[in-house]
Amino acid sequence: MDLRFAICDLQLKDTASGGRTDRAPSSIANCKLQIANRAAFTLTEILIVIALIVLVIALAVPAFSYITGSRSVDAGENLVSAMLSRARGIAMNSNQTVGVAFFRDPVSERTGMAIVVPEAQRQGLSEEAAGLEQYKAWRATDSNGQPVSYDVGDVVCALVQVNDGGFTKMVTKVYASKQKNNTGHRPPSNPFSDDWWGELVEGQFDTMVGIEYQYLPAGVGAQTINDPDPKPATGGPAGGPPPRDRYLRNGLVLFGGDGTLLHRQYVISVPPTTDTDNTHLFRIMGFDQRVGPPNLTQQPVGAAAAYPIYSQLGVVLYDEENFRTNGGTPGDPTNDNVALNSATYNEVAEESWLDREALSLMINRYNGTLVRGE
Repeated sequence: MDLRFAICDLQLKDTASGGRTDRAPSSIANCKLQIANRAAFTLTEILIVIALIVLVIALAVPAFSYITGSRSVDAGENLVSAMLSRARGIAMNSNQTVGVAFFRDPVSERTGMAIVVPEAQRQGLSEEAAGLEQYKAWRATDSNGQPVSYDVGDVVCALVQVNDGGFTKMVTKVYASKQKNNTGHRPPSNPFSDDWWGELVEGQFDTMVGIEYQYLPAGVGAQTINDPDPKPATGGPAGGPPPRDRYLRNGLVLFGGDGTLLHRQYVISVPPTTDTDNTHLFRIMGFDQRVGPPNLTQQPVGAAAAYPIYSQLGVVLYDEENFRTNGGTPGDPTNDNVALNSATYNEVAEESWLDREALSLMINRYNGTLVRGE
């Protein structure tokens, strides 16, 4: 193929050949001349190109945000599934009630997850074989007269003295060892006032020491699906039950010792003022920072008879920025022991938005896996 490119169109006459004209070789100066004379882009053309670029970007950014946001929510779903599976495994290995606490970090404002256990066993669960045999009577010495040493999480029954309406009586209570090498000369007592034994109180949970929190991807929010007590105390409109919110930012998902999902009442207690450990569940959920009635920061969550809380059965994931843009707030009336119709909260609008926009994940009762809601 013969390709010819005419760079310069200058002609020279050759007098020696009878006046015949030939094309002369291009020179740098001639090329510069033609380049200088070439037409440039007009202002209108430049503006049209810029407008097209802006239009393409405007169309691409929302689509890109949707794609990345969807992937972030999917990643959050995987993290939730892994954390639930871990808690369920611990529950089955220890034959204890173990769960996952969902909380909103008051500092980073990200949604986190923590393993929770019965409050008295937060230092660790017993390595003893699971079953009723671990609920044995406390003894100072064994059959050979040697001191009995208890390990962290070991559970015992003890006969302790209590006061009942001015009368003194002996009752049996269940305690868990809080430290290693807990020898027999440190008996459980009532009132409980030492650092060696903790009373196992039904429904009281706290974070497990030594297990790091798991945070959802930045920008992904989560709230547990709350199923209020079907027969709460009266106090609502016309003497009926007080209104309750259906989604909780700070909630608990619990598994029994057999691995099944539980729906049971729980309480988050206030740590002693002398205990400066900030990993207590009450503190990582930000309940010690609540603003409201006097002594609100010293009120346990879920202990009020009119506002009991039951462990949740599912969780919703959503885009945090969109949630806030549509009026979402960080508070929950249930966690603050107040009714839903308080002027401080706008739960109706929030719940409607979550119903429409959030990814609903229900937890299988028998195997703990996540099932996407329709």
